[in-house]
Amino acid sequence: MLRRLVRRQRRGSARWAAAAATLALTAAIGLTVASPAHAETLPITDSFSSGLWTTQGVSGRTSAHVGSFGGPRTGPDVAYLDAYPLAPAEAKVFRSITLNNGAPLPTTCQASVWVDAVSVPSPPGVPLPPVWLNVQMHLRVHSGGPTGRIISVRGNNIVDTGWKQRHFNPIPWPADSRTITIEITAYRGIGVADDFSFSC
Repeated sequence: MLRRLVRRQRRGSARWAAAAATLALTAAIGLTVASPAHAETLPITDSFSSGLWTTQGVSGRTSAHVGSFGGPRTGPDVAYLDAYPLAPAEAKVFRSITLNNGAPLPTTCQASVWVDAVSVPSPPGVPLPPVWLNVQMHLRVHSGGPTGRIISVRGNNIVDTGWKQRHFNPIPWPADSRTITIEITAYRGIGVADDFSFSC
């Protein structure tokens, strides 16, 4: 009986330690994890209020958030991607799309998102215009999870304010996976994204 109690206590301590380590790692890399992936029916329209987006930044250099920041295209939430000042690192948001079991694998899919640039004062002593208004936004798609191979990518240089629809490059659905991951990033500036759509 005593041996069983000790074993149970050790298992509980190990679980607690594993959970604490996961939380510490998440905090260190600036990752905010979304709700677990679930199978979806196509087409998809997502205004960033679904709870399915994960944000990731580089501590002290970039940050990413999903929430109400004012000025959404349709509201209430947007993805706010801050990679400013000119740090060579990305702020990103991503979500998975998993086909329902039994649904046939599509051949090619399309996706788009509305994006905008945020104007910010230039840092003191930096030879830039007084107000910096430029952000590079990359639209990527991975096979499987967020570290899977990239199957589609398109870069966009946003140089003025106002919502603009940007289309992903055609997305060839991978033959070996029922899941793909959509990724939107900002680099060298601040960008916002809203109203993502996906169809096959």
